[in-house]
Amino acid sequence: MSSVSLPSLSKKVLPSRPLFKNRAFIFLLTAGLFANLAFSLYIISETWYVLNTLQQPKRLGTILVFATLPRLLLMTFAGVLGDRYSRQRILTVTLFARSLLLLGILPVFYYNYLNFSVLCIFTVLFGALDAFYWPISQTLMTELVSKEQLVRANSLSMMIYNITSLTGPILAGIILTFFSYGIIFLTTSIMLIFSALIIYCSVQTKSASHEPRKERQDSSFLMDFKQGLTYVKSIPFLLIMMFASIIINLLIVGPLSIGIPFIAKQTLHGDVLSLSYMETAFAVGLLGGATLISITQLRRKRPLVQMSSIGCLALCVLLLSQVHMLWQCLILLSVAGIFLGIVNSLGPALVQEQTDPIMMSRVQSILATGSMGFVPLSFALMSVLLSSFSIHTILLYSGAALFIFILCICISSQSIRTMN
Repeated sequence: MSSVSLPSLSKKVLPSRPLFKNRAFIFLLTAGLFANLAFSLYIISETWYVLNTLQQPKRLGTILVFATLPRLLLMTFAGVLGDRYSRQRILTVTLFARSLLLLGILPVFYYNYLNFSVLCIFTVLFGALDAFYWPISQTLMTELVSKEQLVRANSLSMMIYNITSLTGPILAGIILTFFSYGIIFLTTSIMLIFSALIIYCSVQTKSASHEPRKERQDSSFLMDFKQGLTYVKSIPFLLIMMFASIIINLLIVGPLSIGIPFIAKQTLHGDVLSLSYMETAFAVGLLGGATLISITQLRRKRPLVQMSSIGCLALCVLLLSQVHMLWQCLILLSVAGIFLGIVNSLGPALVQEQTDPIMMSRVQSILATGSMGFVPLSFALMSVLLSSFSIHTILLYSGAALFIFILCICISSQSIRTMN
């Protein structure tokens, strides 16, 4: 039987090659499907475990801080590493490591040792390994497609992510309703193994790409990081994008991530299925926004569309603070998801088009680190604010503050209004 030679993910793709005939790109999307679905299952199960099993809703912000802080500290290091060594090998190792970590949590859970402190330890380790996945997988995409295909490639990637965000809460709700947390941890581990195997089997193991890049051997990690930071500072548009991401993560990520479970549990007095419905509605909107960008392949006024979508997202969060019925939440979360799907599809493509491929991993990691640095702060602020204010008050002021910020950016920045 003849062996099938799978394409190397590090190989450049001809500009005229259609995306759906690009086997390496399809492999990357498939690996992302399993990895993102695993991440969705893990986050839902962890959130509900803190709320329902441990009965510690006010410590949900703390657990989310532990999930994001390691990514903040290690993502820049991961970007430098991705510009020096084989990105495929880094992804394979970290995906396998995350699967082993989830297998390790099984005996801890079954012997009833999975208290809040132990859960925090596993969360820190999971977040540390996750820091390597996102910037490096985004950089791989730029190696596989032409510059003209970046918008559609990113929107397809976001569609995969949104499909998993849509099916993840449903699958998590079914498993937690009829089975146990142990089954969901095992399922998540298996999905991560599948993702790692797809990445590994799509790499020619004897390729020179597995060796350290020669042009990087004589430079230190610190020097590479400084070069990336200088590069970002030299492009004003990248600074605007990073600053906008910082404000979004500070004002929206924490309130929405914690607000949705809080509304499901305390305002609507629902169960895990109510939370799944709300998460699913948000994911449907995300999928719709990414699909819209993939179909239209928007080329004109994209920075202005990006900022306008963020402003509309802020209004949705503001209105979410005023609802008290499930159907109202589902409608608003769907609309908010559409605008966030547009933002998540256009943003990476805009950054990738402006960035030198040699600097890609470092730029991706620096921008992500700069913006994600405020995610732990957002979660920490939520933990403090929830002791004095209701979730509805926090959502109201967060949405209003973000809308005012985006309005000021659009008025003051001529490049945002005119750049194509």
